[in-house]
Amino acid sequence: MGGDGTGDASGDATADVSGVATQPRDEPERTQPGEAQADEPGESPAPEPERAPEERTWSAPAAALLNLTGLGLGYLYLRCWLRATACLVIVALMVVVAFANDASGSPWLWRVLAATWAVATAADAWGVARGRPRPVTRAQWLRPLALGFVAVLVVAGAHIGYAGAARATYAAGLEAQGRADCTQANRSFDALTGPYELTLSRDVPAAALRRAECSDFIGAEEAERSGALAGAVSAYQAFRRDHAGSLLEPFAREGARRVLLAWAVALRGAGDLDGAIARYRDLLGELGGEPGAAQVRADLAATHVDRAAAARATMAAAAGAARVDAMRAAMDDLLLVGQELGDTPAAAGVPQAVLDTFAQANSAFTEGRFCDALPVLDYAITLPEAAGVAPVANGDRARSLSGCGLANFSTGDYTGATDRFRSLTTDYPNDPGVPQARSALIAAEVGLAAEMPLPLPAPIDAPASEPVVVYNAAGTEVRVLVAGPTAQEVTLPACPGCPASYALGADSCPGAAGKPSSSIRLRPGTYYVLQDRDELGPDDTVKTPITVRPGGGELCVTITEK
Repeated sequence: MGGDGTGDASGDATADVSGVATQPRDEPERTQPGEAQADEPGESPAPEPERAPEERTWSAPAAALLNLTGLGLGYLYLRCWLRATACLVIVALMVVVAFANDASGSPWLWRVLAATWAVATAADAWGVARGRPRPVTRAQWLRPLALGFVAVLVVAGAHIGYAGAARATYAAGLEAQGRADCTQANRSFDALTGPYELTLSRDVPAAALRRAECSDFIGAEEAERSGALAGAVSAYQAFRRDHAGSLLEPFAREGARRVLLAWAVALRGAGDLDGAIARYRDLLGELGGEPGAAQVRADLAATHVDRAAAARATMAAAAGAARVDAMRAAMDDLLLVGQELGDTPAAAGVPQAVLDTFAQANSAFTEGRFCDALPVLDYAITLPEAAGVAPVANGDRARSLSGCGLANFSTGDYTGATDRFRSLTTDYPNDPGVPQARSALIAAEVGLAAEMPLPLPAPIDAPASEPVVVYNAAGTEVRVLVAGPTAQEVTLPACPGCPASYALGADSCPGAAGKPSSSIRLRPGTYYVLQDRDELGPDDTVKTPITVRPGGGELCVTITEK
């Protein structure tokens, strides 16, 4: 040591961790120039003055980058706590409003809003940072900028991952829907319209539509499982109508076919053949020309044959119109099978079934109940030639018209007899029963006018030996009907110069010379004569019989004044 109290301490002094030189513990502390010496031994030395801290700086680009995340991170960097809080609150409100208002339904609106928000907050952060000290060193520039870039990349990456997860979820939903697993598909679609709403992707509204498809499809499946077959068919068909082109459309089509087949089989088994036929036809409409249609056609044909047999079974206890209705129902089914389903196994038995049905329906004719047989035969003659019954039916009908007309005549039912005989002579003019029908028609008309029963005359072409000259002594045309042992009809023109009628008691037959006349042949016996005039009407002298004797004679036709 030097005697001036100062000396070189390079060998004795040590440096503490703060970089300030200290004296060894066994030496008294030396004072530095400008420092005061402690007055009293034992007092603590005066503390050294603190070093001034480095001045803080802010990067405007870094603040802007951090705020481009839209989360207000730039405000946190700038320590603008109020702005940061307000930003977070506004962002939270925007998220809530976006969820509540189906943001994916108007994605560009929300994209513009988000971009506007990010840019506006970034610009605001830039402005705030510009009013503060700027970085001067490279480290002060790079560190916040790197932080900003990282923040932007993290947010962008999160959004990309968010969108990617949404796409993967939507793809999983489509895959599940493509195999008709709508329960699993709806889980994915629900996620798209829930947690992934803010992707603003077109997949979100598409997922909502897909979910609606699945909901409708599940409803149809539930109806099918519950046994509500009508509802299931309607639901599957409504699905195809409302969701054309859906991945589920083939499954809905198959579901409708499956339910229709099950429904038809159930109805047929329960004896509801009308319902079964309707469902088989619906199923054929669904199948079109696909291979499965052949079996459905076979089942449909067999059901028609079953229904024909059921209708035929009711004919035994039916008569008249009821029997005709049963026969018509059976024939319609059988002929339909032969015409439309001729390629089915059931069609092979149709011709014989048609004949059997006709024979059973026509039992009244076989038993000689001709009037009862007519309703069936009237229908049978209208059947197509393919049925093979028309020739037999026409022959039986002609005989039945004749037999029924004769039965009506014998009971005094001249109106019924007239109807039957007119049908016979009109529809079957060459039938052997026509001559008898013609004579019976004359007798029936005369009997109605005379209001008395008359015997059935011989056929109109039967031999008659007695010639009778009928002449008209009146000035109007007259139609003369003569009915008795035989029957004849003749129409005479008006007598020129003769009066229209004669006074009661006057000589109404002044002679046949020059008067219109016609010769007929009759058998001897009692006859009734009906004089029918267009102008004056029938003469009630029909109630007065005349007698034809061997050798014949004349019959003068006049009209007498009342």
